[in-house]
Amino acid sequence: MKHPVFTYLTKLELPPINFWLDFEDSKVKLNSEALEEPRASLYPELQLGEGKWIYQKGNSIISFSKGKSEVMRTSNHADVVFVRVEDSFYEIVRVGDWYSFEGEQFFKLIRYMGRTLLAGKRRALLFAQGKMLELEAPLDFYVTRRFTSLVFEGETKAIDEKLNVTSFKREGYFLGLTSRGKVFKRGNRVYLEERLIGFCNGSSYFLGEMLDKIVFLCDSSAKIFSNWSWTQIEAEVTEDRSYVNSSFLILGSRENTSVYDSELNPIFSLKPSSVVADNRRLFALSQTNYFGVVDSGISREILRVINSKNSATSKIRIAYDKYFNVSFSKPLVVVSEEEMDDYRIVELEPEHFENAEVEIALWNPFYSESRILKFSSEKPRVSFDGEVMYSPEGKVKGTEHNALLKGVLAYEIPTRLPTGISLKIGNQEARLEVKNVKGVINVIQPLSLRHPEDNVVVSAYLIRGKGVSFLKDFVVPVKLVNPPIKVVKLARNRGHVRELSFLRDDGVFTWKRVKHYPNYFKGLIIGVSGENVTLEGREIEVKSGFQSVCLSRGFDEVCYDVLGVKTPVIRLEVTLEENYLVVKPVTFYTFPMEVFYGLNVYRGFPAKILFPFDPSWNTIRIRSYIGGRTVTQDFKLGTMDTVLKKALLDSIKLREILSSFGLA
Repeated sequence: MKHPVFTYLTKLELPPINFWLDFEDSKVKLNSEALEEPRASLYPELQLGEGKWIYQKGNSIISFSKGKSEVMRTSNHADVVFVRVEDSFYEIVRVGDWYSFEGEQFFKLIRYMGRTLLAGKRRALLFAQGKMLELEAPLDFYVTRRFTSLVFEGETKAIDEKLNVTSFKREGYFLGLTSRGKVFKRGNRVYLEERLIGFCNGSSYFLGEMLDKIVFLCDSSAKIFSNWSWTQIEAEVTEDRSYVNSSFLILGSRENTSVYDSELNPIFSLKPSSVVADNRRLFALSQTNYFGVVDSGISREILRVINSKNSATSKIRIAYDKYFNVSFSKPLVVVSEEEMDDYRIVELEPEHFENAEVEIALWNPFYSESRILKFSSEKPRVSFDGEVMYSPEGKVKGTEHNALLKGVLAYEIPTRLPTGISLKIGNQEARLEVKNVKGVINVIQPLSLRHPEDNVVVSAYLIRGKGVSFLKDFVVPVKLVNPPIKVVKLARNRGHVRELSFLRDDGVFTWKRVKHYPNYFKGLIIGVSGENVTLEGREIEVKSGFQSVCLSRGFDEVCYDVLGVKTPVIRLEVTLEENYLVVKPVTFYTFPMEVFYGLNVYRGFPAKILFPFDPSWNTIRIRSYIGGRTVTQDFKLGTMDTVLKKALLDSIKLREILSSFGLA
C-alpha cells in the first residue's frame, strides 16, 4: 500500500451537517442533508454558491452564510422533522408511535441522505430537493443512496434522487442497474434479473460495477459477485461513504476509507471521508470539511532526508510533501523553512545537539504516517583562557566593581540560530553575542567578589532561541592586584566641605582615599528682590525669599543661599507725643539702619525712635544695611497736618493749665 499524492487541498466554509460527494458529468458535486443549499461544485472548479445553507438542528431551522449561523425558526414540538416544499418549510411531528403531517397520520418516517419518506395507510409522501412526490400507500418500501423503492401488488416503483419514477412489473426492492441487468431483492434473496445470485438477511445495497465485478453491501460487509461466486472484501462498510467505478473500489466506514484498484489490490487507506473518483483521480471530503484531490498516477516521496548530520559546516535538512504537516517525537529546532515545487524544505537542529532516532509524523485531514529517521550532531566546543584580576580596595575604572574577568573565549557551535554564550560566576553573569558558527570573543567583564580563593569557577551556558543549556565549567585563576606607588592628590571644595582625594591608577583599577575638612565658605547672600547679584561671574536674579543656587568653579561646586528682601522698610509709622515725633519703622527682617530726621539721627536696629519735633522738616531718610548692600528710602511727612495737630495739642494743654487757675 502506498501513500496518496495530493495535488490540491483546501478548507471549505460549511455548516455542521453531513455531506457527501457525487461524481457526475466529469464534475464533483457536493451534496448534503440541508433543507436548502446553494449550488456547490468542487471540481474541476471550486464553486460554492452565494446562497444560504438552511438546515435543521434540534427543533430549530438554522441559516448559515459566510461562517455565521442564525436561527430562522423554532418549533413548539421537541420531536419534529422539518421538510421543504418549494419556498415553505413544514413540520412532521412525532406523536407516540405515529407521525403527524398537516393533520394527517403516518405510521413510518425514514430520513436518508437528503430524502424524507412518510408512509401512511392512505398514501406515501417523498420529499427531496424542495419537492414533494405523492404516491398511493405501498405494501413495502426501501431506501438506498440512489433509489427509493415502493412495493405494490405486482409492481415496484423506483424513485431516483430527482424524484423521477420508474415502474417495474415485479415485486421487490430495486437496488440498481448493472451492465447485465437489474438487481432486485425479495425477502433475503438477491436477484440479477430473474436469476438468484445470493442471499442477504440484512440490509442490502448495490454499490456499483467494476468491469466484471458487481459490488454489494450485505449489512456492513462489502462483497464482490464475479463469475457466479461471492468474495467478501471488507467488513464494517457504510453505503454513504462508498463508491465504485471501473478504476477504483472505495469502501468507507466510520473508522477509515479503503481504496482498491480494479484488480482489488489495496492502494490507499484514508481517514474517514467521502470519496469519489474518475479513472485516475480521487476526490475526498473530510469530516472537518477539507477538500482534497489525489492523483493516483503520480509517484512522489512523502519525505526525503537530504542531510542527516548537524555540524558547523552543514545542517540537517529534510523535504516533505507540502500538502502535509510534520511533527517530531524528540525536540528538534526548526532553523528555516521554504517551499520549493511540491515540497517544504526544512532545516533542523537537535535541541541538545545529540545523536537521536526520531519518529517523524506526517499528516493532513485524509492521511497520516510516520517514519523513523536517525540524526546525528556535533557537540558545541568552547574553551576559555584568562584570569580574574582582583583588588580588595580598588575599583575597575568607571565601575563600582572590585574584580575583572579578562580573557579569550574560543567557540565552535553547530547552529544557525541567533545564539549567545553566558558566563556565570556565582550569581553574576556576562552575556556574549555569538555572530558566527566559529570564532573567538575577547572577554572583559567587571565583577564584584568577596574574599575569593586562588581560583574561581566560570560556568559557560549556551543561549539558543528561548532555551539555555549548560556547556562547560572553567577553573580560572585569581590574580591579586596591588595599587601603584605613585599618588595623585586632588583637592575640591564642595560648599562648606573641603575634600582631599589621594588617587592611584594602573590603567585598569583605581584606588581612592578621601579626607574631608570644614570649609568656612560664605554662602549666604542677601539682596533686594528683583535686582541682580553677581556670583562666580554670573548674574543671578534675586527672587523674594530663599533660593539655592549651585555653580561650578573649576572642579568645585559652589552652592549659595540667596535671600531676596522686597523693600527693607515696609512702612513708617509716625505719631506726635508732646514735643516729640515718634517714628517706628516696620520691616520683614531685623537689620541695622540709620534714621535721619532734620538735624537728628538714630543708628541701630528697628525700634521706637523719638525725635524732637521740628515743623521745618518734612522728610525722614532711612538707610538700611542688608548683607553688603545699602538701601536708602525717603519718607515724606504731611508737614501742615503735623503742625496743626501740634497746635491743637498745645491749645488743649494750655486750656487744661488755665482751667487749673480758674481762668478758662
